[in-house]
Amino acid sequence: VGSRHRLRITVLRDGRLIGTIGAENLSETVLVEMMTGRKMDEIYPHIERKTQAEPVLSIRGLKAWGVDGVDIDVRRGEVLGVAGLVGSGKSRTFRAVMGLLPVEGGTVTVHGHDRTGAPTRKLLQDGVFFLPSDRKEEGLLLGASARANITLSVLNRRETNAGLGLISPGGVKALTSEIGGKVDLSEAFLERTASKLSGGNQQKILFGKSFGEDYDIYIFDEPTVGVDVGTRAALYRIIKAIAEAGKAVVVISSDLPEAMHLAHRLIVFRNGRISAEFEGEAIQEQAVLGAFFDQERKSA
Repeated sequence: VGSRHRLRITVLRDGRLIGTIGAENLSETVLVEMMTGRKMDEIYPHIERKTQAEPVLSIRGLKAWGVDGVDIDVRRGEVLGVAGLVGSGKSRTFRAVMGLLPVEGGTVTVHGHDRTGAPTRKLLQDGVFFLPSDRKEEGLLLGASARANITLSVLNRRETNAGLGLISPGGVKALTSEIGGKVDLSEAFLERTASKLSGGNQQKILFGKSFGEDYDIYIFDEPTVGVDVGTRAALYRIIKAIAEAGKAVVVISSDLPEAMHLAHRLIVFRNGRISAEFEGEAIQEQAVLGAFFDQERKSA
């Protein structure tokens, strides 16, 4: 005689029991709403578009390892989504822009200045913020505190730009506390070692680095990889605030719904090239998926 066990899901949020539900009644929508306290359509915020005509970042004919002649313009006040399968060239393109991958051809222009093959430090000085996809290998000092990680980003920017001036130790602590508040990291979490924090809180540290100074261009590579749905919603709200402040935002993502919902304009990579570009209401799942897999797909 066998027994049948019913799977039940219990959701806790902010230390409180939200509810328990049988798996047979569970859907993604229900789970997201229980975990975040928000409706599913509130997870992806509406981002007002404030595009200015002149691009602040222009890429022309860019060639690098896995990138074969790419043209991209990035403008203030819009979110440019960059989608594609793993290995499609979407991340490598912007790593080449940031001086993290050798440029083999083409040009990169930032604010009208040629920055082709420039080192990362120069791009930082120009006001370009880059959030890498691998937070543990490239984004964080895992043995240091969350506060120290954010502090170093502030000091590094000031070292590259003398015009920003000096800041006192007390000023640094006050600034990092303010940044912690913006990314929902409490004083207690700021003092904890980065390696001891959850993936979501580690990602908040990376986002916190973007608040250290006033950047003009924000490039987020896989910004919500390995984080829970509640943290995703919080990070999306940060991206919304940055874009609506008139900054240029690039979101590189293997998560198609994420790229589609956040972007004002969406480009799709395939085999090291841009296979299609969509804008506004033309960003539809069926059309975008066609660009993922159909080599002959043309720009919409």
